[in-house]
Amino acid sequence: MNTKIANFFQKIYSLFNESVLVVNHACEIVYSNTSFNSFVININQSDNFQFYDFGVNFINIEKFFIGKEILNFLSKNEIKCEKISCSYKQKQLSEYILSVINDVVFENNQYFVLIFNQNIDKIDPLSNFSLNEKRYKLVFENSPIGFFQFNIDGVISDCNNEFVKIIGSTKQDLIGFDILHQVTNIGIKNAVKNATQGEIGTYEGKYISVTGKKETYIKAMFAPVYSENKIFDLGIAIIEDITKQKINELEIIQSQNKFQAIFQNASDSIIIGDSSGVIISSNHAFTQLSNYQTEEIKGTHIKNFFSNNCLEKKPLNFAELNKGNTIITDRWLIKKSGEKVHIEMNSKKINEINYISIIRDLTERDIDQQKIKESQERNNALFEVFPDIIFILNDQNEIIDYNTHKLDSFLVPPEEFVSKKYYQYLPENVAEITKINIEKLKQTGEIQTYEYQIHKKNIIETYEAKLVKMGEDKILSVVRDITNRKKIEQQSIILSQVVKLSSNSIFVTNLEGIFEYVNPAFEKNTGYKFEEIKNKTPRILKSDHHDSSFYKNLWSTILKGRTWTGEFLNQTKDGRCFWDKSVISPIVTENGQITNFFAINENITEKKKMLEDLTEAKEIAERSDRLKTSFLQNMSHEIRTPLNGILGFAGLISEEETEIATIKEYSSIIYDSGTRLLNIINNLIEISQIEAGNVKSSTIQFSLNQTLIEIYNSFVVDAEVKVLDFKYQFAFSDNNSFVVTDKAILIQIFIHLIDNAIKYTKFGAIKFGYEYENNEFLFFVKDTGIGISEDQKSIIFDSFYKADDISTVGIQGSGVGLSIVKSLVGLLNGEIWVDSMPQKGSVFYFKFKNIISVENVLAITSQNYIKPASKIILIAEDDKTSFAYLESILKKEFTEILHAKNGQQAVDFVKHRNDIDLILMDIRMPVLNGLEATKQIKIINPKIPIIAQTAYAFSTDQKDVFDAGCDSYITKPVKKDELLDSIYKFLKQ
Repeated sequence: MNTKIANFFQKIYSLFNESVLVVNHACEIVYSNTSFNSFVININQSDNFQFYDFGVNFINIEKFFIGKEILNFLSKNEIKCEKISCSYKQKQLSEYILSVINDVVFENNQYFVLIFNQNIDKIDPLSNFSLNEKRYKLVFENSPIGFFQFNIDGVISDCNNEFVKIIGSTKQDLIGFDILHQVTNIGIKNAVKNATQGEIGTYEGKYISVTGKKETYIKAMFAPVYSENKIFDLGIAIIEDITKQKINELEIIQSQNKFQAIFQNASDSIIIGDSSGVIISSNHAFTQLSNYQTEEIKGTHIKNFFSNNCLEKKPLNFAELNKGNTIITDRWLIKKSGEKVHIEMNSKKINEINYISIIRDLTERDIDQQKIKESQERNNALFEVFPDIIFILNDQNEIIDYNTHKLDSFLVPPEEFVSKKYYQYLPENVAEITKINIEKLKQTGEIQTYEYQIHKKNIIETYEAKLVKMGEDKILSVVRDITNRKKIEQQSIILSQVVKLSSNSIFVTNLEGIFEYVNPAFEKNTGYKFEEIKNKTPRILKSDHHDSSFYKNLWSTILKGRTWTGEFLNQTKDGRCFWDKSVISPIVTENGQITNFFAINENITEKKKMLEDLTEAKEIAERSDRLKTSFLQNMSHEIRTPLNGILGFAGLISEEETEIATIKEYSSIIYDSGTRLLNIINNLIEISQIEAGNVKSSTIQFSLNQTLIEIYNSFVVDAEVKVLDFKYQFAFSDNNSFVVTDKAILIQIFIHLIDNAIKYTKFGAIKFGYEYENNEFLFFVKDTGIGISEDQKSIIFDSFYKADDISTVGIQGSGVGLSIVKSLVGLLNGEIWVDSMPQKGSVFYFKFKNIISVENVLAITSQNYIKPASKIILIAEDDKTSFAYLESILKKEFTEILHAKNGQQAVDFVKHRNDIDLILMDIRMPVLNGLEATKQIKIINPKIPIIAQTAYAFSTDQKDVFDAGCDSYITKPVKKDELLDSIYKFLKQ
């Protein structure tokens, strides 16, 4: 506790007639007033009991009082005022009123104030409680720290005089001041917001008062206070003026700029050298002392200025200097003239490569030094057991003696402060606080304890000083360097916060593995509260994934004092498994004894899953790349082969000497090659349309049996060529086989599967059809072909996949058929799978939900159409070759063929002629496309049949065609028989 707070406590509680104790949150007594000391001494005179104000040897209140009543009050952290009794040193005390004021805050530290009143007959607890509130108000008003209260909206409701002084305003202007809306300082506003939201808010920096127009550096803490029902009651702010501290910091910076001037003008000789001892700079005083010029000194090794005998007795210890130690030695300096001068050299490393030495001529001080030496010997004998620095002051505040084991603890050499007043060598701030405590010591006679800091060459050292009277006219000052202790305390606070705020699970166990501490992240990640597991071991997290050898290796490692690193599959309280990357280390004392085990666990469940996903994605991408490469190679072959046949045999046909029979043979080859090329193009267009999302499902009612028979008819010739037993199988009769689904998609699925079956079956049989079980259709295509291996079943439906077995060499195909099938099945909300064994054959099954069975519908039987006579056909086609092909088919069948080169000409033909019997309408034409032309023609003559020519036959294309008004459609390339059959349906007699 610093002197300012100590003064405050003494000033306030010296006014109390009652016995007063001030207790910190560690339940240690840090202050007692005179009334309490008298109260205790009266209990037992023989105890010779005495409390020291704010002494370092705090007494735990539990050791002083026998009984737990007071500790119970403090542990509840509540304001209390009740009758209570306890005993001191096994002697029962009378009942008394104990009043507890909780959370008295000074400089971010919290204290309890305990007030004892033995006159319980005259004092009612409630009235005493009210009295304490008045005293607390006295604390509030007279505190040396600025206080103010604010409500949940950030409006100041009260403040003390010190706060008014710091801000430079008036209490009238400050009470009612809205911090959150009137203050522009974001740091202060955020700190107040934190307090109103239940957290501690802090701010340190410059503040310009809105009401006082005063600029002040402040350190502030804002804390919430809650009522008994845990509702925000008010906020408390503690404000400290640190302007002087900031000014001191600026002065330090300015002092650094003055170094060079001080260096050159210093009365002491100063040299600066490098780590090897070579002088790189010296001041004017050293040139005068050594009689050498600056140019002669620079670059010379320091040992050249000393005699060899001197160096042999006291060598230049640069090793210790480089370690950062301060070296003080006395030597004989040899001047340029050869004269020897007795000097003291104080050397210190100032950075990684340089050191500084301050050299002082000791010639005139040898006599004084001898006296000092005698004094030191006397003091060393007297204070041999004291590790601290000791000063003795007379009643004139002069230092008359001292003791220490390290001379470098002093700010100046002893000869400069012995017989001088203490404030002549101490920094101003230290001298001021020392003066205050000496005055208090003289007034009260009580031991005074205080702390202060000293800046030494960019290092801040913290000291604790105690003052005690020695007789009537002397004061003993004992000073202890507590810099390391403060650092350790600060480090402990920082480490504690790091552990608490860490997102990793951290726990500490004893040697048996029983939990002694877990951080909040552990509780969050595992679901276990510390209260649930404090007598248990980490075995509660076991998932039984690891065997006994795993844990045996872990214990063997950490019991040997080594760190173990590994991964656990652990289990949370609710049974969820998660992966932890764990580092477990033993906590070892200085003598090598293991006391505890410390573990840090990082939840890597998501990382492992991400790694697995990335690995899987990498494999998929690599497989896709291989498939695409294979596809491009395959497509190059598949497209060039039929093109080679088409172009080659077309050239042979054009030769004049080619016979008619050969021309027919070549034409057949050209036709087959063109069909093969068309299938390849259709597949590519189909997969691109599906991937682009342009294919939509559209349902109609149709006969399933009749549709599958049509599919059978389209493949029966190919099966016969390979001498395959080709069959179909139906579950229903024709009349009961009507369904509602997407007919075009169903046909496409069967076409691709049967085409594959014929390609990959060399001999045996192929059967396709459907079964009906459990109110659902199950479609199948079965073959006795090459089959599919188990490892290929998961990838055969990937785009561009094509079996690369030796048995498939020479088989035509682009490798996209099964990928198209899978996508089409997906459009109908279905699934597809395969049962297969290599060289035994395969069965592809598929089913989908988007199909409805329609019972008892008469089947449409095939009709024999009669060839019409004297009919006029209008062909709307912009491509000359396509028109020539259609004209060559139809001119032998019909009376007149009309040609419209675009949609608009087709509309004009219908406007001017009413004898057109049927129109073949191409969909894609210039000026006016076929769909728009159809719409206009149907308005002019709704009865005229229109057959659309489309290059693609998905259900979405069919829908567009029928929506426009077309009566039917045929797909390009147009086959003669299909064309005539479609026309005859509309022109039958």
